[in-house]
Amino acid sequence: MAARAPRPLPIWARPFDLALIGFFLLNFFVITYVVDIEQITAPANPDPDGTRCEALREVVPWGAGGATVFGAWPTYPAWPPSQAVDIIRWYGCNFDPPLIARAAWWRATIWSDSLLFGPFYAWAVWAYWVGNKAARLPTVAWACVIMTNVFVIMMEELDGSTSTAFPVLVSALNAPWFFVPLAAAVRMAVQDNPFGASKPATKTA
Repeated sequence: MAARAPRPLPIWARPFDLALIGFFLLNFFVITYVVDIEQITAPANPDPDGTRCEALREVVPWGAGGATVFGAWPTYPAWPPSQAVDIIRWYGCNFDPPLIARAAWWRATIWSDSLLFGPFYAWAVWAYWVGNKAARLPTVAWACVIMTNVFVIMMEELDGSTSTAFPVLVSALNAPWFFVPLAAAVRMAVQDNPFGASKPATKTA
């Protein structure tokens, strides 16, 4: 009797992987190529004297009281859409000063996101869906790099020259990009067959 190689469990039997696929899709379609890429397509500090951010403080995006965040900037990059740029910079002005300052080291983390993480997310959606064991090493590598980036970013957010006045909020918003990769990396590192296995079929030799 010769045993065939075990097949991975179907995706609906792997809820953690299904959640990771959702995380990868969120990153690919929203974070990497909309939110983060704005700091590549418009790399210079958009408010060097602070006047526009001052005007946007305590203004909510939906325009309560007649004030609005939309159309607040004299120029916009070709991508992402101007409305997304307005929301991103409103958040930066109110809660995340390093996003507005966009120093060279900050932009370096964004470039790694666009050049490395984006392609990884696209490939990982397929790899996790089908249960391809080749995802193990790339997942661990991705997790190590992104956790390092988040650690460096949070050092600036909490104790840097452009630290946030809202450390609890910013820490909470960044936490998934540390702990989700950590969980994924640990699972891939300690499990020889992380995608499980259906009962192997047998055949007569």
